[in-house]
Order: sequence, then C-alpha cells, then structure tokens
Amino acid sequence: MQFANVLRKRRKELHLTQQHLVGYEASALQSAYSVSKFGIRGLTQAAAKELAVDKITVNAYNPGIVRTKMRDAIDKKLQKLNMKQ
Repeated sequence: MQFANVLRKRRKELHLTQQHLVGYEASALQSAYSVSKFGIRGLTQAAAKELAVDKITVNAYNPGIVRTKMRDAIDKKLQKLNMKQ
C-alpha cells in the first residue's frame, strides 16, 4: 500500500476510513454501493493488519444514514420489494 509508506514516514498513529451499514450486510437495489462499501471494509482491515507492526492504528467510522430525497426514494422501492416477498 503506497499510502502506508507515507503514514510510516510521518509516524501517523491514526487513519480513518468511512464505513456504512451495507459494508456488513448488502442492500437490495444498491448492489454497486454495497460492493464498494465491502471493499472499504476489506481495505480497512488489511491496512490495520499491515500497519499494526508500526503501531499505526486504522479505524473506520459509520456516520449513519442521512435523509435525502434519493434515500427516501430507495426506501419506498425497498418497501414495495419487501411486500412482494
């Protein structure tokens, strides 16, 4: 990881990445978004293991869902999808 060398040189002790709930459980109608968040989760875990020997901590945070028109539209579609099952 190229950024790891930068962190090692600067002796940074903390690097944060943003995570989301769909990084733990995929969401219907959001497959591409789910895949990208699974990738961020994997990158965070790999970086944490790689940088642990240099005592550099790598963490992820989950800011939660932000209500937007797009999010509301997804929720409505999910409700319809769940009713069909």
